[in-house]
Amino acid sequence: LQDRNERALQLAYDLIGFKGKVENPDLVVIATTPNSIASLVFELAKKYPEATLLDVASTKAKTQAKIDSFPDIAKRFIGTHPIAGRERGGPQSARSDLFVGRAWVVTPSIAVDPRRFDLVGEFIEAMGAARYEMSTKLHDALFAKISHLPQILSVILASSISEMGPEVSLAGQGLRDMLRISSSDGALWSEILLENQEEILESIDDFQGLLDGLRDALEDSD
Repeated sequence: LQDRNERALQLAYDLIGFKGKVENPDLVVIATTPNSIASLVFELAKKYPEATLLDVASTKAKTQAKIDSFPDIAKRFIGTHPIAGRERGGPQSARSDLFVGRAWVVTPSIAVDPRRFDLVGEFIEAMGAARYEMSTKLHDALFAKISHLPQILSVILASSISEMGPEVSLAGQGLRDMLRISSSDGALWSEILLENQEEILESIDDFQGLLDGLRDALEDSD
């Protein structure tokens, strides 16, 4: 394990009861912010020259394009995205069943070694998840609509009611459900939005068109 937060790292070690050190791992999982993944792939590929590397970020195309420029590394790297995130981060929020029964998307490059692809599949299966394969382009377009846009809407909704005062406590479960993800890490989401900028802008435009249509209908009492 490696972590820039030493306290989080120690807690992770304590939770899994691990005391040793892995010198030559078969598999390296990179779980960090999107714009740092490619540089970490290059760094860790050099540090562990035999290892297969995967990431778990929710944006794919830009990272894969950077890695594909280095064929020797591209054959060892597989982009993945487990659909099992939480609005709380850190090892203190860990759950042993987090991935059980969940989808786990893989976006392999055509350059990837099939044996390494199979290893990642075995890892996903061991986590209890179901593997879904798609291109990086389809992934980013899809999740702009079904993940990134909902996050934006949740944050905007939370902002729109932030000045309402104690009366907001009268809201029912529907509002609470819609606001749940608004408490997610803002710095992380800023990176995600910028990494998937074009697809998210298109999703916002599509949504804005529907909202404008509803507004026009209300103005016309239609």
